Amino acid sequence: GILSRLKDYSVNSSNLISTEDIANFKKWFKSLKDYDASIDWNFDKSAINLTDYKQNLNKVIAYNSKIDEILDIYQSIIDERKKSAPDTVKIDNETKRLMALKDEVIGGVTDMSNYVAGISPTYNKQWADYYLNYGKAEADKVVARINSELKLYNEKDELVVDATTKAKEIQDAYDKADKALKDKKAELDEVNKRIEDLNLTPSEEKNDEVKRAKEAEKAEREADKARLEDEIKKGEDDLAGLKEKLSKSSLKDLGLRSQAHGSNAFASGDDSIAMGTNATVTKADGIAIGQNTNVTGVQSIAIGKDSTVSGEKSIAIGVGHNVSGNHSTTIGDPNVVSGNESFVAGNNNNVASNSVMVMGNNVTVAQGFDGAVVLGADSAAAKANPTSKYEIKGQEYTFAGVNPTSTVSVGAEGKERQITNVAAGRISNTSTDAINGSQLYALADAIAKKAVTPNDVSDEVTNQLETKLVAGDNVQINKDEATKTFTISATDTNTQSVVVAGNGVTVDSADNA
Repeated sequence: GILSRLKDYSVNSSNLISTEDIANFKKWFKSLKDYDASIDWNFDKSAINLTDYKQNLNKVIAYNSKIDEILDIYQSIIDERKKSAPDTVKIDNETKRLMALKDEVIGGVTDMSNYVAGISPTYNKQWADYYLNYGKAEADKVVARINSELKLYNEKDELVVDATTKAKEIQDAYDKADKALKDKKAELDEVNKRIEDLNLTPSEEKNDEVKRAKEAEKAEREADKARLEDEIKKGEDDLAGLKEKLSKSSLKDLGLRSQAHGSNAFASGDDSIAMGTNATVTKADGIAIGQNTNVTGVQSIAIGKDSTVSGEKSIAIGVGHNVSGNHSTTIGDPNVVSGNESFVAGNNNNVASNSVMVMGNNVTVAQGFDGAVVLGADSAAAKANPTSKYEIKGQEYTFAGVNPTSTVSVGAEGKERQITNVAAGRISNTSTDAINGSQLYALADAIAKKAVTPNDVSDEVTNQLETKLVAGDNVQINKDEATKTFTISATDTNTQSVVVAGNGVTVDSADNA
């Protein structure tokens, strides 16, 4: 709407507000001023206090007059800039005025007394009772006329401009009648206590002066009691009647084919549904179910108490959520989701990044962690750390999956978790599967077995390093199991004259020359 566009307005802004937006506002603002002019402010039989109502309405008109002036200045600046020789001094002066007005308007956005919706009329009891009891038909005509002139939102569903509806009047009357009845009952309780206090004691029975004074006051209090009991009976009957009327009415469903059920429930979006006290839907196909739920996003849903969904096609289920991201969903209470296309399940989570999945409690995902998956209570999102290769003893090894886009976190620093029951992953130079503990054990076991000692010694022995010890002609190899020593000696049939022992070799023969 215009107010949201004004928030984004800067000195260099252009074409921020369309001529259609300006025309729609001015049309509504004229209807508001015409409504003000149509009221006979001197009418002395009004059901509401016209002095207070006039003061409140004047404040609404004054606030919207600033918006009207802003739009005039805005259009003037646009027109001046289009000229072949624009007056820069005029543009600067008008821009300064516009920015000053903008600050005033934005400063009053949250003050409901600046809107018709914020006006709460005070009633002139005498005439309010008269019209309520005897002027119903005429009052219905007046309310219908007011509702036809003023809507909660303009035809573009952009600017809040509430009107007093019959249901709202009945609700206010019911609330005041209920309070008055409670006050009467409290007053009666005090009277009963005083009557009990006025009972004479034995000593007071003998004192004529005290006795006469107490009996006189007691008679007055008994009369007050009878009067209050009659007023309470009448108040209870009136309250029951108002309650019945209230059950048959609610705020008008302004959206086409919309439905609003509950005290102050409101549905202005086409095909929208609002159910619950103060449940509000202002966009098409929206659904708000629960007390104080508020849906302002197209095709969005809020189910639960005190939840707000302003993102498009987003969902909030639970209590106290605030979902401003588009296409996002949250379940639990209370979570804040401003990232788009995110899913959050749990309690007290805050997600500002896009395409994030959170399942747990007390998790915060700030901006800059798009695509992150965070699992478990108090877990923390982390940045991806690409690792493309590693060197072992001069040998370089390259890896698959070297361009991670995000991470999966199952804990936080100091709160790490083990991942269990992981299936064995594929082992290849292109695999990106997770490897489980049994696979690492198999690798470690294979490395350990390389230290095995040969247990078979004969003419040819193959050791663990694949080195062969071969007995040549007329030579035999013997192994001492106790000392793990190999002895190489000539055979008994050796005809050679000399056998020479090299390094690490013992030649054992008495006949060796």
